Amino acid sequence: MNTTFANLLNGLSEKRQLSEDLYNLKELSKRLETINSITISTDDHYQILPFYICDEGIYEIYWSYITVRSVDSPGIEDHILIETGKKSMEMVDEEIKERVKNLYLEVVTPATTFLAPSLLRCITYIKTSNEVIKDITAAFSRNGKQFKFDENCLYVSVY
Repeated sequence: MNTTFANLLNGLSEKRQLSEDLYNLKELSKRLETINSITISTDDHYQILPFYICDEGIYEIYWSYITVRSVDSPGIEDHILIETGKKSMEMVDEEIKERVKNLYLEVVTPATTFLAPSLLRCITYIKTSNEVIKDITAAFSRNGKQFKFDENCLYVSVY
C-alpha cells in the first residue's frame, strides 16, 4: 500500500494538548508497517516533533524531531551544519551527528516518494534511544522516586 504524507495520519486517534493535535507514536508505527511508500510534494518539508504525555505531565523532546524534506541534491552534512550552527563537520560532536542521521530523511527531486520503513526507522530510534529514554526518565523522576518509561506515552505533532 502507498499513501501521501498528508494522508498518513488520517484515522489515527488524536490527543489535543497545548493547542496541538498529537498522534500516538506506537499507533503511527503500526500504520507504517502496513505501508510500502509515502509520497510528498517536491517542495514539502515536514517536522515530526515527539512528546511524552503521562500523569506526571507533558514533556517536549524538542531535540529529537524527525525531518522529512524534498531537496534538489543530497546534503545531510549541510543539514547537520545548519542545525548545529557549526562551520565544519569536524566541529560537530559524534553523538549529534549520529542523532541527526537517525532522524533525517531526504527525498531528492525529481523523486517524490520514499519508503515507509525509512520513516519507521526514525520512529524506532526515538522509541528505543537510550538518550531519549534517559532524558524522559530524568525529567519525571522527582524526590528520589524513579520514573518508569512507557513507550505508549510517546506522541508526535506534525508540522
